[in-house]
Amino acid sequence: MHLPGCLVIGALLLSGCSLFAADSASDHAVPQPPALSLTAALNSNLSPGGIAQPTRVCVWQRAQPGFIPDGVFSGATCQLQSDANAPLFNDIIAPGMQRSLHLPDTVTTPFWLVIGAEFQQYGSSQSLIEIRVANADAEKIIVSINDQTLASKIYNKD
Repeated sequence: MHLPGCLVIGALLLSGCSLFAADSASDHAVPQPPALSLTAALNSNLSPGGIAQPTRVCVWQRAQPGFIPDGVFSGATCQLQSDANAPLFNDIIAPGMQRSLHLPDTVTTPFWLVIGAEFQQYGSSQSLIEIRVANADAEKIIVSINDQTLASKIYNKD
């Protein structure tokens, strides 16, 4: 009696496993944060003599727009910040190099990325940009450093 009963229960479990399993992963897929790519062109951060130099770049993620780093008006955009304003990324990128960052998992609401750069020729550059990431469809954000300028583009999922 135990063997047929076990077989019936086993058959029910195997055939009806979809009753007990969670919905497919695609039905409840958790949105992933976009990848952030920082790319320095070969002509990035030109010195007064026209020679490309490494660029210090910082990235902050904020829930509200309008964040301005402490040193942005003195050319030291990436200077040490208080713990509350610590950047996600603070490093030097050489001309022709690329860095990829994985953002924290906070894509359910809009957020802002603030990217700052310290250029050789302060005052003649765009050293701070703010990017609004409005939905979970953003797959990749590319920030490029060309000459003395930061530029960005957001690519959405297909």
